[in-house]
Amino acid sequence: MALLAYLFLLLTISYVSADGMRSCITDENCEEGECCISMAFFRGFCHNLGDEGDHCITEPAKTEHGNKNIFGCPCKDNFKCIPEVVTEEDGKKIMKNFSCKKVD
Repeated sequence: MALLAYLFLLLTISYVSADGMRSCITDENCEEGECCISMAFFRGFCHNLGDEGDHCITEPAKTEHGNKNIFGCPCKDNFKCIPEVVTEEDGKKIMKNFSCKKVD
């Protein structure tokens, strides 16, 4: 199982490198208009901030190593990260499928 996890990680890193994405540790390592998406214990990769309809995160995850963008980037200015599905279960609001929407 550990070998499979290692091979998956190696393939992911190779894919990111082949796609021309820059590696990063924090957003400061990326260009303007990009964020650093973290990959577990390894360097992350720079990705564009969300545009209309793009998947997004509402805020970075807070970790012991600082704030990290784990599953995506926030939206560009003038856009807001809004859930497409909002349900309620056991009195708790569940929000899913976030995407960037233009703010008027």
